Amino acid sequence: MRPARILIQVFPRLALVAIASCGGDELSSPSGLPAKIEKATGDAQKAPAGTTVAIAPAVKVLGRAGESVAGVVVAFQVTNGGGNVLPTQVRTDTSGVAAVTSWTLGPAPGANELTATVAGSAVGGNPAVFTATAVVGSANKLIFSVQPSNTMVNARLTPAVKVQVQDAAGNPVTSATDAITLALGNAPTTASLAGTTTVKAIEGTATFSDLRVAESGTGFTLTAHAPGLVTGTSAGFNVVNASSATTITDISPKTSVVGQPYVVTFTVGAIPAASGTPTGTVTVSDGTGATCTGGAPNGSCALTSTTMGTKSVVATYAGDGNFAGSASPAVPHDVGPAATTVSITSAPAASFFGQPITVEFSVSVDAPGAGTPVGNVTITYGNAGSCTAPVAAGRCSFTPTALGTRNLQAVFTPGTPDFLPAQSSNVSSTVKRATTATVVSSSANPSNAGESVTFTALVTVTNGQGTPTGSVTFRDGNTTLATVSLGANGSASTTQSLAAGEHNVTAQYAGDTNFEGSTSPVLMQQVNEVNP
Repeated sequence: MRPARILIQVFPRLALVAIASCGGDELSSPSGLPAKIEKATGDAQKAPAGTTVAIAPAVKVLGRAGESVAGVVVAFQVTNGGGNVLPTQVRTDTSGVAAVTSWTLGPAPGANELTATVAGSAVGGNPAVFTATAVVGSANKLIFSVQPSNTMVNARLTPAVKVQVQDAAGNPVTSATDAITLALGNAPTTASLAGTTTVKAIEGTATFSDLRVAESGTGFTLTAHAPGLVTGTSAGFNVVNASSATTITDISPKTSVVGQPYVVTFTVGAIPAASGTPTGTVTVSDGTGATCTGGAPNGSCALTSTTMGTKSVVATYAGDGNFAGSASPAVPHDVGPAATTVSITSAPAASFFGQPITVEFSVSVDAPGAGTPVGNVTITYGNAGSCTAPVAAGRCSFTPTALGTRNLQAVFTPGTPDFLPAQSSNVSSTVKRATTATVVSSSANPSNAGESVTFTALVTVTNGQGTPTGSVTFRDGNTTLATVSLGANGSASTTQSLAAGEHNVTAQYAGDTNFEGSTSPVLMQQVNEVNP
């Protein structure tokens, strides 16, 4: 490295100035001290905001005698309008000129200022002030000035989306009338953008007032396109399922009975600001377990309530890919008990005293009602007997307690309030006296003359049941031997001594109120002579 040298120059009536130089970087000695600074080039320009002026500002530094002063450091600083200048310090050349490389105006239209300053208090024109006017540049890009907001399926994006034409620095180009077209940029579903998607800018802004997206999803974006302009992309937004409203519009008939279908008509629509047509399934319920289904948006189904009472009928929409589900307000519907018919389907026309009889019955629900009745059926036979059985049994048995012809009748007593009671038509049935058979037996046959012989009559019931009462008459041919009351076991006895010979013995049961009489077959009693 070469040693530093000190250069000394004497100026008339001025102090000495020493300038150090190292190596090969020596500076030429100024011809004088700065006395004046003046703008050389680059003042009073116009350029689009945010861009560099066409002519780089330069100043010239003069000495007291008007000579150019080299080597003077000039500081450049942006003092108004923003922007920047490069470099911020420039040393004057041999012509006394210091020029910046570039002056970039601020981003907003309006006045910009740049000052050039040299050190010293006695420098005329210091600082030199350059002015420039930043103007709106030519149309360069598209920017969403009003972003799309979250919305519902098929609802208008509100507030209306706006796209602005801007210059490169982001200033609105109010003279722009470009036709701007919007499209879905990022679409997480197969949705498309509906509405007026191409709008001509007015004073540099295009307003899209009826945009809609027909499917739900998250992270949608819009893109704005116009020939020759940089495409703009919106912020993300979400499209959620639109709200729906379900309404029951009619129930027919207005009232019904248990088991009778009634038609429920409903409609499902979009709640503004959503639009479109909901699809899918609507389930109608009566609040007590009965349901039916139909299709949205306008449909009906037949609901059948299985219990009586005032029902709260509700139509519930399940929703689809674009619409959230909803339920209608409850609509009351009165369901009354169903009428029934009970019938005797089988019964004996006649029976014998003491004989059980079986009566078959059925219970049905009268139209327009339907269902399976529960409860009991009671069969009565006047005041001479009855029986009761569940409807499901279909029959019951009893033993009439009196003779004669009476009416059988069935009465249905419901087990729930869902069905009305019923009474059958009469069916005639006759209870006759039970039939009997009588037999007679001998304690000794043959027997000897003068010997006591016991004859026993036994009366049995052949048709019917019970114990006959009354008396039995014993005869030998046409001769009455004895009349004896029947015992509890249905038998009667008499003891006789008969003469030798053959005797035709019979026993005749006379009958009673409930039992027919009967005569035994002839018993041939042989009585032998006794030799002396």
